[in-house]
Amino acid sequence: MINNINNMKKIIFLSLAVSMIIFSSCNESFIVKDPPLSVESDDVFTSVTRIEANLLGLYASLKMDNSSRALLGGKMKIAFDNRGEDFINISNNLVTLYAAYLMQTGDSDSEAVVYWSVAYRAINNVNHFLERIEGAKDVLGDDALYARYIAEAKFVRAMAYYYLCMMYSKEPYSINPNAHAVPLRRIAEKDGFNNDLGVSSISTIFNFVLEDLKDEYIASLPAAPATPTYASVSRATKGAALMLRMRVKMAMNNWDGAIADGAAVTGYSLTPTVTAPFAPSYRTVENIFSFPMESNNMTGTQYGYVEYYYGSVVIMVLNMSAPGILSEAAYSQPGDERFSELTEVIGDNRRLRKFPLSSKLDWIPIFRYAETLLNLAESYAAKGDAASETQARTLLKQVRRRAIAETDDVIKDADIDALTGSALKDAIYKERRLEFLGEGIRGIDIVRRGESFPAKGTGAQEVGAVSPSNDNYMWPIPSSEKAINKLWNQLAP
Repeated sequence: MINNINNMKKIIFLSLAVSMIIFSSCNESFIVKDPPLSVESDDVFTSVTRIEANLLGLYASLKMDNSSRALLGGKMKIAFDNRGEDFINISNNLVTLYAAYLMQTGDSDSEAVVYWSVAYRAINNVNHFLERIEGAKDVLGDDALYARYIAEAKFVRAMAYYYLCMMYSKEPYSINPNAHAVPLRRIAEKDGFNNDLGVSSISTIFNFVLEDLKDEYIASLPAAPATPTYASVSRATKGAALMLRMRVKMAMNNWDGAIADGAAVTGYSLTPTVTAPFAPSYRTVENIFSFPMESNNMTGTQYGYVEYYYGSVVIMVLNMSAPGILSEAAYSQPGDERFSELTEVIGDNRRLRKFPLSSKLDWIPIFRYAETLLNLAESYAAKGDAASETQARTLLKQVRRRAIAETDDVIKDADIDALTGSALKDAIYKERRLEFLGEGIRGIDIVRRGESFPAKGTGAQEVGAVSPSNDNYMWPIPSSEKAINKLWNQLAP
């Protein structure tokens, strides 16, 4: 019986990207409207099955829109790595993030417009869900289920706002907590009456995200099961919510808070091999949260991971020259499985093969336990005292030794044990770059720390360094928002 229920949930989730039940704005504003369904909106919250279908549709809207244009399930997450220095975009095609690679994204470029519109539609879907579920508590007939559904919806909204801030804020929080970020839309938009809304500061947005991820909501989410399931990886759990909250606290330099959240991520562990989290069934003890893919639920052309990293006409290749991480001997050793198993030379280029399925069925990881450990390592190192640095070194070795054992001739355990201060931080930063190649983390790390994007590439692909003071450091608010929001350039009270 349980298996039948899980299968039903799986089918519902996978079909919702094409036919999910969503309430849309009545005018063409920042929300791209979905086609209406045969189910009337007033009927959606009249049964547990329909309510859950609507909830699962929230995840689907965060993954991609109904045109198969991917948000966190593909292209828009890839954009974070595309802006960093560890890949070279060789497409010369503005449709495939070439402007983003060149750090020249304009307010009318497709990536800026699509990212914004899909993210805000996901937020609006959550706002509608939260508004309507208040009157459906009796339909659910279960206080725990009601609380869980609210917590899951808030998790989706929190993730959308987090990623928006990491791409559109004028400046990183670490440089200016009061920097202009994005509009904070708390209520369901139905008729365009609230289109004119100033932007909030990045501090305000982050605090709102933390409110969506507060302890009482996380307590309502399920813990990691002993055996990972489809639902435990593709829906919010305590671990997933704690990981998102940990990221936000790291962006705010709240190292003690980040350590507390990381330590609370329990029930997970590293898989014995580095390849396991990226291979079917994608449900391992390391995968905390991922976006699933099925044959009827894939990203569209020029939006999927395989097309960027490993397809027959590849778009992004690994940067084997400085400052690419693989140009350094310590991070490109044949004995390191991340190099030998997860990258491959094809033709004239080395490609990432974490996502090798030409059918675009690879699941897209958002949070892995390896990140938990390296987040903790960075947070301990940031504290800087001797005991914290000891913890940081232990965590760093735990991740590194999973991929390359003591046959590591370049960075031995004794070398790691000698690291302190900035040298220790640098080692953790570089380990993150190798461990999370292609997972959309490098660009976030650069922004989070308020660092400059390094110069990269040669010839037509050459890009100069971009500092936080440059206008092109972050993406501009898109022209589509400016056209309907007269207050787009003002700070909300």
